[in-house]
Amino acid sequence: MENNYTPNEAGRTAVEKYRFLAALTYICPMGIFIMLLLDKDSSYIRHHANQAICLMLWFALCGLVFILPILGWIAGAVGIVAGVVFTIIAIVRTLKREYYEIPFIGKYRIIPEA
Repeated sequence: MENNYTPNEAGRTAVEKYRFLAALTYICPMGIFIMLLLDKDSSYIRHHANQAICLMLWFALCGLVFILPILGWIAGAVGIVAGVVFTIIAIVRTLKREYYEIPFIGKYRIIPEA
């Protein structure tokens, strides 16, 4: 099934209306709350808000691993680099209007799908 819509339609879909905001949530965590306030029933918004929260938790976990000397520093650095790569991929896929699930951590649902 193909999406046949033009961006100038009066009733644009949530994907078209909020894709830039969804991409911004991966960089700015406040965007998650803004997106959920704008349209909390959209599965597109809930999906990307959930993925952004999972990434925030990933970075927090990597920060905690940094507490451990030497081995923790290496593991934390690798985790942060992986998180940055996942963030860039998520932003690009969001701008392409795709539902991207982040490897390893994206399968967890903090915000249930609509």
